[in-house]
Amino acid sequence: METIKLIQSYIKREYGEDFTITDCEDRNNLFDINAHKHNMHIRIEYKRRDFITGENERYLDENDILIELVQKVPYFTNNKTPTNGNVNNLYNPDKINKSIGWFYKCNADRLFYIKFFNGNYHEFIDMDFILFKGWFLNNIDNFELQYSNKTTGTINSKVPYSKIPKPIIRIFDKNGKMV
Repeated sequence: METIKLIQSYIKREYGEDFTITDCEDRNNLFDINAHKHNMHIRIEYKRRDFITGENERYLDENDILIELVQKVPYFTNNKTPTNGNVNNLYNPDKINKSIGWFYKCNADRLFYIKFFNGNYHEFIDMDFILFKGWFLNNIDNFELQYSNKTTGTINSKVPYSKIPKPIIRIFDKNGKMV
């Protein structure tokens, strides 16, 4: 099932049938979806994680989420020290913005973290992102970092579900049952 269709189905089931859903992913850096009904607006950021047999399935059931802190480490690893005289030649504001991980820029109300296994929906996590963001920033030192050089050189924080306060997180299995 396509990710957006899965999200639409979830919103209609959990939030109400008459929500209108607008995909904003390609239009801003603050959130991906706006779900609205009358004067109620819910900004949603979603993250899709794909797990494939023989490639990365060992991570599927680690029961954690990855929070992207830095997206493009190599952008900041030149060997020149910035000064007021050279900073504009060394860096570009848009590239700096794109290098910072989504977590810091995100201005969503909800975070949907969706796992797929071999292309099939596996798990859906719905989090109160406003509460999570504050909680995470106050507890950031309690989590392990993970580096991935597969695409852009990303540093993530690994946050186990069990560490996230219960009022912040709801987890649904592949059958839509809350766990």
